[in-house]
Amino acid sequence: MLVAVISDTHHNTDRAIDVLDLIAPFDVLIHAGDGVDDLTALAEVGTFRAVGVTGNEDTGSDYPPETTLELEGVRFHVTHGHQFDLNPYAPREAWEKSLDGLAQRGISLDARLVVFGHTHRPHLSERNGVVLFNPGELYPLAPHSHVGLILIGQDIFEVSVTRYDKSNRREVILNGSFPIEHTT
Repeated sequence: MLVAVISDTHHNTDRAIDVLDLIAPFDVLIHAGDGVDDLTALAEVGTFRAVGVTGNEDTGSDYPPETTLELEGVRFHVTHGHQFDLNPYAPREAWEKSLDGLAQRGISLDARLVVFGHTHRPHLSERNGVVLFNPGELYPLAPHSHVGLILIGQDIFEVSVTRYDKSNRREVILNGSFPIEHTT
């Protein structure tokens, strides 16, 4: 199963469609907030399951602030992340504390993977058996567009972030493989 993950589109649906066309077909599209209502337009151009959560700039959206789902034996928790005071510009101790909070939320929900957005920066790490994953941004003014991919196999899942420039040249900037079962 292939899962595409985007965040922080901020109503940049044309660019999101362009980037998603480059990786199609996929089975599920997760939007981690700030532009989550863009999923309506995106769902019209593909045949995939759409899952989304509201971000701090998604006022009036009908999407929930967080959601948990299971796909092919991997339990996902999706949140925008602003609830955890995520700020990559904060001092390292504050950033680490925020990531610990995300991991704790994943543990409390028995999630193997926590997907988040908000920071506009790609991130991939593992803490206490929980994989923390931010696909980066598809923000209109950003020099690059990012999309995350999660390929779920029989015993492992592979996570990556691909960055596209304005000419759609691609570069994989983060990747990792993780066993489906918790390691703690």
